[in-house]
Amino acid sequence: MPSQFQIQALPATKFAAMWDLSIAELEQQAARRITVDSRTGYPCRISLQDAPVGEQVIAMPYVHHAVKSFYRASGPIYIRRQATENNPPPGEIPSFLASRLVSIRAYNQAAMLCNADVAAGDQLDLAIPRLLDEIQVSYLHLHNARTGCYLCQVIRLNS
Repeated sequence: MPSQFQIQALPATKFAAMWDLSIAELEQQAARRITVDSRTGYPCRISLQDAPVGEQVIAMPYVHHAVKSFYRASGPIYIRRQATENNPPPGEIPSFLASRLVSIRAYNQAAMLCNADVAAGDQLDLAIPRLLDEIQVSYLHLHNARTGCYLCQVIRLNS
């Protein structure tokens, strides 16, 4: 039986205070407010949805792989002001991933990369379980394949 999985969003509480910062305070953190100007391209890592045109988001650097490994990594993310944390039900792929080419990075318990693949977003329901079924794989990170930006983490629900 293929591994069951769950996609995990970033926690909303971790970023709530960012909206209280002034422009100067955001700049000190290499962050800034941006008004969304296209239907795609601003995926919120909390809501796991593309922010709608006209909405403000904060673009900021984020350590998405905070591990003691040379695979420790950070990159830019977007967060929406009114974002509600979205952890989809087990096995569900959020629709914002369907239109993207996704890089899948598989890590073991020591936070070492042990496999990787690229899949069209509408094929993630096949690619994710296939990678999680590898005995050494502990979790996955999904990234935009073209820009490399981190999207979300995927965990295995059964062993």
